[in-house]
Amino acid sequence: MRSNLNLLLVLALLLAFSGCRPDDPPPPDGGAPPAGAELQVVATFSILGDLVHQVGGEHIRLRTLVGPDGDAHTFQPSPKDSVMLHEARLVFENGLGFEGWLDDLFDASGSTAERIVVTRSIEAHRIDQADQPADRQGDQLEDEDRRDGHRHHEHHDHAEGDRHDESADGHDHEEREDDADGPHDHGHDHVEHTHAHHHGEFDPHAWHAVPHAIAMVSEIAEALAGADPANAASYQANRDRSISELRELDAWVRTQVDRIPAERRVLVTTHDTFGYFADQYGLRTVNVLGSVSSESSDPSAAAVARVVEQIKATGVPAVFAENILNPRLTEQIARQAGVRVVGPLLTDALGAADREGSSYTAMIRHNVQTIVEALQ
Repeated sequence: MRSNLNLLLVLALLLAFSGCRPDDPPPPDGGAPPAGAELQVVATFSILGDLVHQVGGEHIRLRTLVGPDGDAHTFQPSPKDSVMLHEARLVFENGLGFEGWLDDLFDASGSTAERIVVTRSIEAHRIDQADQPADRQGDQLEDEDRRDGHRHHEHHDHAEGDRHDESADGHDHEEREDDADGPHDHGHDHVEHTHAHHHGEFDPHAWHAVPHAIAMVSEIAEALAGADPANAASYQANRDRSISELRELDAWVRTQVDRIPAERRVLVTTHDTFGYFADQYGLRTVNVLGSVSSESSDPSAAAVARVVEQIKATGVPAVFAENILNPRLTEQIARQAGVRVVGPLLTDALGAADREGSSYTAMIRHNVQTIVEALQ
């Protein structure tokens, strides 16, 4: 991986000198952008990119590394990604080990951007809790040391505000010719905890709980206001509007989940991505992978049999496919358990612009409607 990233750096510099740079590169001293210039911003994946877009609006040029339907677990950076980081003033990342490739890519790019870990104020699930193929107990732990050792932005006065749209059309996604944004053909689901090291100690999928998205929006607004004080009032207003809409969304989710009979409130998914959602809204989880990462080998026959028995024991009528993963093994397990495959749910990426779930709000609504209809 290190040699590949060194090659990326060489190629990135060649691209940079060949004119593949934006009109308004970041100021060399790392200060605020010139008057009238957009703030150059990178988000690591599509869900986070939408939240950044809602806060930044017209004042930022946003580029996203892992696009809609892309799997950040298996993402392979390109020279273009290195150039994007090199030119950025701010890099927004999920943290909690989700972007395992980012440290090397960032170093190889020579970027001086400020890295903002948007989950830093969120109570994270430890992997030894999250990676259970049986029902999740859902204890949330305090942690003071979960930050990934990245450069964290200085705190500025918290601004109240934001706007949240149903559309992600305002994103300035780079057109990617060299990474597959579509579902990756893993064709596997896993029972045993074999890849926790890909995520450090914590489950990174905090965004599925809407209150955590609210915390992320606050971090985003704070960072943008600090990097671009001239537009701080706009970022703060956007934050307020976004938080208001997210609180309404959170209340709607709770109302919808209440429609599911208590004994059927069990989410059977491919990899362990709905732990925060389940804990926030009163469900239990069974995951076929047994891991918070989608990077896992096929489970053994005994492991598959254990999951099938767990599904039968719950009495739930459906298991859920995911937009980032091939459903082959999930379908096999559903057949053995005598239940339906429903979905796909949008898990680690938004849906494409021409499909359902192309913004954060639309993703949550799509997932909740699909879950409720299947489990009622």
